[in-house]
Amino acid sequence: MSTLMESLGKMLAGSAMKQISTRAGASESSTGKAISLALPILMGALSRNASSGNGAESLMGALSRDHDGRILDDVDGYINGPKALEDEGIIGHVLGARRGRVESSIGRSSGLDAGSVGNIMKILAPIVMGQLGKQRQQSGMDASSLMNMLNSENAQMEVNTNVSPESLNQLLDIDGDGDVDLADLQKSGISSLLSGILKK
Repeated sequence: MSTLMESLGKMLAGSAMKQISTRAGASESSTGKAISLALPILMGALSRNASSGNGAESLMGALSRDHDGRILDDVDGYINGPKALEDEGIIGHVLGARRGRVESSIGRSSGLDAGSVGNIMKILAPIVMGQLGKQRQQSGMDASSLMNMLNSENAQMEVNTNVSPESLNQLLDIDGDGDVDLADLQKSGISSLLSGILKK
């Protein structure tokens, strides 16, 4: 599994998962399923966005302004704080018009209602951005190297799951049925790998 995905999975296991489930009003089991689906979707969407037009520059600007990684210093505090359920902007920007479809599909796959999935996604998005921001600072990346890093994530994912970067970029609809479901992610092997980390 890619380094960022593995780090995020481990970070969100244990007490963080319990707190996210409490904030989302869902069971830990269902929350774990939702997280294991949401993380690869968010990372795949960020990678896709960064590879188009001025996407990498836009992402770099967002990381520089608002996501320097400090959120990772107290993840539990963030999850329990008021801001965890307030930020709609990241999800809207990353997923765009697909947001509603993604959230309802994750809900069907995990057994959660759309509201609970939406809360989980709102909590996860700033953590994912914080992890990217931390990596950017540690590595001194510019927009080009940020895009290269995200491409490397895709390549590492391919090694571990036999999913090509092209397939990962189409993660929102691998089977071409016009929807996102658990079968899509199980085909890629990503969901099961993340679920294993989240149980540790």
